[in-house]
Amino acid sequence: MIQQITHNDRLLSIIIRRNFEKNGIEFFTPDDFSQQLAYMKRPKDYVIPPHVHNAVVREVQFTKEVLFIKSGKVRVDFYDDDKTISKALFLKRGM
Repeated sequence: MIQQITHNDRLLSIIIRRNFEKNGIEFFTPDDFSQQLAYMKRPKDYVIPPHVHNAVVREVQFTKEVLFIKSGKVRVDFYDDDKTISKALFLKRGM
């Protein structure tokens, strides 16, 4: 399952649950994001053909984070531009 957290039509977070599974490759971020987030499931011995990534000039306005919950739990607070909590979630391993 994929959960997107948005506020005022702005993507704040992409949560990929443990039970997400899809053959091939799935990109979760739009092409214009400075960091790409993807999931890949390929058959055993699959080889990614040699390739290059095109040079793309990007302006980074905000630092991005990736959280991988291996154990325990974490409360994640999402704030609006006025620093008011717009949403709070508890995330834990295996969810």
